[in-house]
Formats: sequence, structure tokens, C-alpha cells
Amino acid sequence: GVDVEAAIADIAKLHCAARTLTSVGTAKQGGALDYTYSVTPSPDAAPEELVKQLNRIEGVQEVRWIRRGQEPE
Repeated sequence: GVDVEAAIADIAKLHCAARTLTSVGTAKQGGALDYTYSVTPSPDAAPEELVKQLNRIEGVQEVRWIRRGQEPE
């Protein structure tokens, strides 16, 4: 299978000045892992392109870009 963490890291290097894993948990009744990252975008980062590239990774089921201070309640 695909090393999802390595694939995420490769893409993040292109779009993020910094990336920190902030939480890991289970989803889908334990059938999946849910990772949350805090990122500092590169000055020329395009959020839409980052989301598209991450969604192309085999095994990734959902990607969301949420600006700090605009988290869902």
C-alpha cells in the first residue's frame, strides 16, 4: 500500500513552510485514522491546489483547509 504519511510530507513540502501533527484519532468505527495538522502556508501557497493534491493520495478520504479562527463549531 501507499505510505500516506510520506506522500503527505512530500506534498506539504511544496505548499507549506511548516507542518505539525496536532492530533491523531480513529474514524469510521476504528477502520480509519484521522490526522489533523497545523500548517504555515508558504507565501505563494494555493490552498485549492494543496487540497487537490492531498485528495489524490490513495487512502486519503477527506481534506479540509480551515483558516485559524474559522474552525467549525
